Amino acid sequence: MDKLTQNKFLPHHEPLQTSVSFATQERSNLAGVRHILLVLSGKGGVGKSTISTELALSLRHSGKKVGILDVDLCGPSIPRMFRVQDNDVHQCDSGWVPVFADRDKSISLMSIGFLLEKPDDAMVWRGPKKNGPHCSECTNIFSKGGGEELAKHAGVPFLGSVPLDPQLSQSLEEGRDFIQEFPKSSAFPALTHIAQQILDGALQQSS
Repeated sequence: MDKLTQNKFLPHHEPLQTSVSFATQERSNLAGVRHILLVLSGKGGVGKSTISTELALSLRHSGKKVGILDVDLCGPSIPRMFRVQDNDVHQCDSGWVPVFADRDKSISLMSIGFLLEKPDDAMVWRGPKKNGPHCSECTNIFSKGGGEELAKHAGVPFLGSVPLDPQLSQSLEEGRDFIQEFPKSSAFPALTHIAQQILDGALQQSS
């Protein structure tokens, strides 16, 4: 992207060649990536980073290698959720070298959070809702059915919904492996079910 910006005032054919070269390099960088999942939402604070973290952990426990590209510009929390917020990314000839969340290098991370000089730069703090969930009851604090309707409208499968659990929030704040430490949580079967559907879908695409 930097090369395209620097060359925007050159004759027409030169930026075009740069664009083709950049696109080829981009495809080469993704050559080892078999499947790409996009976790997004129309608003902030609904759990995108939480779902991304727990899906990555679930897939790792299934023997897969996972990479997370965190493009949250306002409050990148992925580094903290994996307890690697003090690590730095490094640059090499082929681009940025991601931060690995474990010794086996099964989860690699790239986040704006690694590039901030101070951890509180461009952060948006959010607190719990006053009328939050009650113990042992499921309260739909973000309304209900929107995800299913959106999936139906987009023509994609609805993978499921994940109940909020204080243990899940605590594990994320402390950078702990929720999937491994809290198998009795109500969120555990929901997360593992979603991860299994992703694995099954990837297997069907490969066959």
